[in-house]
Amino acid sequence: MQVVKSDREQLFERAIAPPLDETELALADLATFEPQLDDALRALGLHPLGDLTAAAWFEVDREQARRQLLHGLRRDLAYGTVRRDAVAARALASALLDRWPEPARYLVSSDLHRSLDVDGETPRAYGYGSGRALCGTHEFEQSLIVLRPDLIAVHVVADDD
Repeated sequence: MQVVKSDREQLFERAIAPPLDETELALADLATFEPQLDDALRALGLHPLGDLTAAAWFEVDREQARRQLLHGLRRDLAYGTVRRDAVAARALASALLDRWPEPARYLVSSDLHRSLDVDGETPRAYGYGSGRALCGTHEFEQSLIVLRPDLIAVHVVADDD
C-alpha cells in the first residue's frame, strides 16, 4: 500500500504473510529472501530487483540507513541543493525509522552510506542511487528497503535534472 506520495518522495508498506521467521531473517543470507522481496515489490507496483548484488544494492545497518535516508530527505539528488532544513529532515528520518523497529534488515540503492556523516552530508553533498531503480520514472532515484519479519517498507526519493 502506498502510504505517502509527494512530488519527489514515496513511501510504500506491505504486510508479509505468512511472517518470516525472526531468527532466519536475522541470520540468513539476504539472497534467501529475494523471491519474497521481488513479489512484494511487484505487488506495490515497483520494479523487482532480482539478484541484489547484480542490482547494485547494499545491505547496511540501521545508522547507515538513517544517514542515507536523511541525505535524500534533505538534499536534491541532482544538484545537492537543500530542499529541507536539517532539523526537519532529521525529525522526518527518525519518524520514518521509528515506524520500523528492530528486528529489521536494511537495503539501499547507493553506496553513499560509505561517505555520509551523521547529518547525511557528503563532501560533494549530492548523489543518488547507482542501484537498479524501483520506480524508474525519474533521472535520479535513491531508495531504502526495510525488511522486517511481518512487513516490507520502501522509501523512494526521486528527482530530475
